[in-house]
Amino acid sequence: MRRSGFLSVVLILGCTYNIFGQALIDSPYTIYGLGDIAQKGSGYNWSLGGTGIALRDGLSLNNINPASYTAIRKPFTQLADFSFNVSIAQQTDQNNSSPSIYGTFSGAGFWFRLNQNLGLTIGLTPFSNVKYNIIEEQTFTGIEGNYIVNYQGSGGLSQVYVGTAYELFNHFSLGVHGSYIFGKISHNQNVISGDVDYNVTIEKDLYLHTFHLDYGLQYWFTFMKEKIVLGATFSNENTFGGTYDLNVSQGTDTLQESSSPSEEYLLPTSYGGGVSWTHNNKWTFTSDYSFQKWSNATFEDGFQIRDTHRLSVGISFLPNLNAQSYIKRMGLNFGGYYKNTYLKLDGQGIDQYGVTAGMTLPTSGTALINIIYERSFRGVNTKNLINENFHHITFNLSFFDVWFKKDKFN
Repeated sequence: MRRSGFLSVVLILGCTYNIFGQALIDSPYTIYGLGDIAQKGSGYNWSLGGTGIALRDGLSLNNINPASYTAIRKPFTQLADFSFNVSIAQQTDQNNSSPSIYGTFSGAGFWFRLNQNLGLTIGLTPFSNVKYNIIEEQTFTGIEGNYIVNYQGSGGLSQVYVGTAYELFNHFSLGVHGSYIFGKISHNQNVISGDVDYNVTIEKDLYLHTFHLDYGLQYWFTFMKEKIVLGATFSNENTFGGTYDLNVSQGTDTLQESSSPSEEYLLPTSYGGGVSWTHNNKWTFTSDYSFQKWSNATFEDGFQIRDTHRLSVGISFLPNLNAQSYIKRMGLNFGGYYKNTYLKLDGQGIDQYGVTAGMTLPTSGTALINIIYERSFRGVNTKNLINENFHHITFNLSFFDVWFKKDKFN
């Protein structure tokens, strides 16, 4: 690899670091645990319901299964992938409804073919997002008066990753993905009294970091005009290190200030399996199942943690990049998913489900544009909980061989 190409990758990753500080969606559910856990993958994966464990499409950067890093189509030797997301949310409880809209840069990744059987990728993506703003009227035992409490949260965790895959022999690939997960999560409370001169601010800042490994394998075979890919992923349980800073103030006076090691935050054991079926290089059907053992985690009091399961499916009508007609060079993708989040509040599990659709648009050069739409729902409108529905629009850009030669698609 040329030094100039590698330095440009490092500079781009450094510039995108600060962009991940703001959450994708303003949601009261992010007050708990690590917040919203971001879905892995790039635009092509998201358009197929978040599938990817058994995908080897040859034109996308798929970090759901690191074994796929040997799948990029030859003769390409590099790929740069960027994603931008716009989200519209509507939160509804039994009394109110509140809309919100946000935009954020949601991923950058770079892939390189080191030799015929070895691929390498590096990138930066969000791991979790925290953003909420809740106002409640409360009374406190032993203190007279009514108080307005404003709960605000922000921040989240990001991950820098390096992954590699090696094709051991024809039709079998093994991959490993190392991530450094880090970030700051802030939970603040502002207590205001309308009866007496009382205004207290409580600032809680949590700094977390850990190194995490994911493993993957893919095996594929062909017969007649069919191609079948089987995939599996696994990652070990580990814990976050970090610090917990607390600052309590009244006006300009500091009442309490402390810094201590954070409580034990756990990243769970996870595993998944998937299968894809491609017919005559015209369409692909794919399905994934994944499991995370969050029930071993211990977070703050006030809510229960449960294991998570996710089932996702997708179908892709593949583009013919050599066709004369531009319409035939376009790809169409559809998908859906269902998952139970790790949250359980007042005995009620918080589940999420959604459907996706996307278009793959080739350009005149060696680039692809993916436009993805997702419609999803989360939560319930009972027991003082809220129901959320989302519209997500994602723009994903993939550039091939931008530092070296400029091959045409073939």
